[in-house]
Amino acid sequence: MPQAAKKQNIRGKAGEASSTGLELRCVHVFFSGTVQGVGFRYSVLNAAQVLRVPVNGWVRNLTDGRVELMAEGRTQDLENLLRKVASDMAGYIGKVECVWEDAAHDFTEFKIVPTV
Repeated sequence: MPQAAKKQNIRGKAGEASSTGLELRCVHVFFSGTVQGVGFRYSVLNAAQVLRVPVNGWVRNLTDGRVELMAEGRTQDLENLLRKVASDMAGYIGKVECVWEDAAHDFTEFKIVPTV
């Protein structure tokens, strides 16, 4: 049985999330723990669909056992997405590394991409 995740700081580091939540931002996240083989990527995709948030980007497994997420959208929508993932997958997440950046407008949809 996976250990419960510690409470994660979704605001991360480097260029903290904005004060209004309306600016377009990019968040690059690495999830560690028991995050592969448990439907994690599909849970992220589903969270974006359930919340109906206008978030674009991708999620993928990494060969080192982590899951990587890159997403662009309004800060408040990205924070809501990360909270939903943290809540839904709390028993599997051991650590979250999160970096906020300016949006580059590189994505037109949200999808699962192949493992690297």
